[in-house]
Amino acid sequence: SVVATLRIQFAQAITLGCAVGEILHTHLKPKIDPFLETAIPADLKAWAPIAADYSFRLIGVIVAWWLSRLITAFHAAVRGADMFVTQAVAIMHKKGYLSPEITVESPQISAFVGLIAFLGFYWQLSNGFGIPFPLNVLL
Repeated sequence: SVVATLRIQFAQAITLGCAVGEILHTHLKPKIDPFLETAIPADLKAWAPIAADYSFRLIGVIVAWWLSRLITAFHAAVRGADMFVTQAVAIMHKKGYLSPEITVESPQISAFVGLIAFLGFYWQLSNGFGIPFPLNVLL
């Protein structure tokens, strides 16, 4: 199921990127075509519109893939924070460290979930969506 999800995400990024690139090319074509006319040798001018179209599509796919990574990182941070805080509250209730009136739905706990989610998202962004040295060897 992980491979199927990755394939769907990849296909969505490609589709969205191509659509965005096509729109960009349509609107920027009047400004790009005169530049390409002067910059490309005469024997390659026939390929200029095709190269410009695919270049814009490539840029669109790169931006869509990057945005997909951001959305996935945000979802992982929020989901991970929720799981972490829910289990931490359950353990603290069991050990008696937390009063029974404070539940997972209380505003203090919700704020803590937001803080942990922010820290997780910031961690992913600051590490370039990768795992730093000591952890990458272990995982």
